[in-house]
Amino acid sequence: MLCCVMCAGVICAQMDDQDVAAKKYKAYKARVMAGDLNIDWRDFRLAAALGEVSQGFDSQPVHDQVVDDLATGRYEKALAESQTVIDHNMAFGEGHILAMTVLQKNG
Repeated sequence: MLCCVMCAGVICAQMDDQDVAAKKYKAYKARVMAGDLNIDWRDFRLAAALGEVSQGFDSQPVHDQVVDDLATGRYEKALAESQTVIDHNMAFGEGHILAMTVLQKNG
């Protein structure tokens, strides 16, 4: 029981409010865009989730479109669609996986 209380305290201490989390996400994103990959990726993902940076964006229709475009050989279009997922939330792995898949298929 004591362990659960201690763990809950640590988790709550790491949580920021939405505005603070969104600012942390933007700072992390700027560092990554500048080429700095030596960041706390867990905190980056947590800041993205708490900051609600995706703002209700649903990546599933984009995912489905990328799959359709890959099947018909429209690699450039599929890559651009993958980038829209990344643009909505760089900390979310889906967009990166889609882009990597397109690049692998394109050869």
